[in-house]
Amino acid sequence: MAQKQATSVDILSPFLALPYRLLLVNLKIAEGVSSASSIEQQAHAVVDADALAFLDFLPEALGPKLGHAFIKAYREGKIAKAATLIKRSEVGTELAKNSFRYPRPYIAANTQSPVDTVILANNKPYETYGFSFPSGHTSAGYTDALLLASMLPERFLPLVDRAAGYGYSRVVLNVHYPLDVIGSRMIAERNVAQFLADPAYRKLFDEAKSELRQALEAACDEPIAACATAGPASDPWADKGMRRFYAFTMTYGLPQIGATDVAMQAPEHAEVLLEAVAPGLRAEKRRDVLMHTALASGYPLDASNDARLGYWQRIDLDAAVRAVAAPATTP
Repeated sequence: MAQKQATSVDILSPFLALPYRLLLVNLKIAEGVSSASSIEQQAHAVVDADALAFLDFLPEALGPKLGHAFIKAYREGKIAKAATLIKRSEVGTELAKNSFRYPRPYIAANTQSPVDTVILANNKPYETYGFSFPSGHTSAGYTDALLLASMLPERFLPLVDRAAGYGYSRVVLNVHYPLDVIGSRMIAERNVAQFLADPAYRKLFDEAKSELRQALEAACDEPIAACATAGPASDPWADKGMRRFYAFTMTYGLPQIGATDVAMQAPEHAEVLLEAVAPGLRAEKRRDVLMHTALASGYPLDASNDARLGYWQRIDLDAAVRAVAAPATTP
């Protein structure tokens, strides 16, 4: 894990070259998202913040039936292998935070975070500490969601979109900037791809996936494909509008500051992220999909000049999944 933290610093190193004017825009967008958020959004963001140590934020992206089955199996300890593997796969962000030393937005602007007066369920006040870039919550949220999505491809897109929403919650609370959550998306996708490409990890993953799917089918009393379908019930993370939301979170409206015409390359092992939704597609074809659905070059944190560590900022996983997924998994 220490090596992965060090690699995260390398991947995020373009942050050091960002112009001051761009950082001002970053702060302005953070303040705009936070000030425009509703009471309901803030309350949901606080729940997200308090859920870091558990997988409690994920069931709402599984749909009403499968989400209920997941909660039941999780509470009864019947998916322990999956839950343990997912949480232990999170890579800390402390090294990166202490390397970049970026103050949180409410500190930089000398304003108050909406959570300053929040009391959590354990009767303790919500607290933030340390530096801002990248977001530890978002890195963990994307890691959890991507691994669960690879175990439950029937809900892959809603889980990916939920990860983006988890990061957005951090901006709503004014404790993180857009760049913080964009950077965390990058390093989480890279870490998950590296994990899934490792044979020893993959063995543990397959065992956990098997246990998870068996437990959920037992709790659902029907195949997962049927249980994952919402029917008439509310299923907000599978809404068609999620494509627009995810596209926004790719950049948060930050401008391009570099060359806009650099050809995309698929980063090392990135194609494994699409394996669950396109198991019949060769790795080469999955890399092609990632390249053809990628964000344009030149946005902040883009490093389209390093075949080993670059290009992660440009991967639009939502668009890539929509390009290859079966209709049943694409809202």
